[in-house]
Amino acid sequence: MRQESTAITRTRLTFRATAGLLTLALSTSWTPAAQAQSLADLRQQFEAPSKAKDWRAAEAVARRMVAQSQSDASDWRQLARVLAAQGKNVEAAEARQELVKRPGATSNDYNNLCWSLLERNQPLDARPLCQTAVDLDPTHANALVNMGHSFLLASDPTQATVWYRRTLTHLQKEEDLREGPLYDLDLFIRKGWAVADARAARQWFEQTWPSVQASRQPRSTAKE
Repeated sequence: MRQESTAITRTRLTFRATAGLLTLALSTSWTPAAQAQSLADLRQQFEAPSKAKDWRAAEAVARRMVAQSQSDASDWRQLARVLAAQGKNVEAAEARQELVKRPGATSNDYNNLCWSLLERNQPLDARPLCQTAVDLDPTHANALVNMGHSFLLASDPTQATVWYRRTLTHLQKEEDLREGPLYDLDLFIRKGWAVADARAARQWFEQTWPSVQASRQPRSTAKE
């Protein structure tokens, strides 16, 4: 009986040890999946307040998203967006700085950070980011005009015009001109930054735009 009891005890100990190892293995193997699911849940939770433009609620969820170990550029992009929507421009710029450090950052991401710095009259800091945005997408009109702004605000209107000319070739309609370059230049004038050069650039855009439109007309007619 004693030997049988010992055998039973050993069997129980072996079973407990095996069960313990199995539990540990399952726990370890499921941890990454649990984290991924948690991030997926947060992304899903983010959709409702984002669509409803409940920016405070959306920000709270977005901050939890970027705190996850598996968060990526898309999560930082969402955080930057909801911060900007609330006028939290400094925090939005900080989020964009984190965003461009991550794989998957786009031309638009670099351009948004570039503009954040131009809005603070930091053209020399903004320029490398603008350049990267252009390198990633040479047809990105906003990135092209921001490159021009980085020279205009640094007292180099000649080089600014080079970039402004490239910008015009990628503007599709007059609304793009008004809401892009002209809006930006009006902002600089209101803030008292490079006022004379900004006014001259504004006049240049208004005078040059009709000829750009006219140059496109024959191609449009030929297609018809």
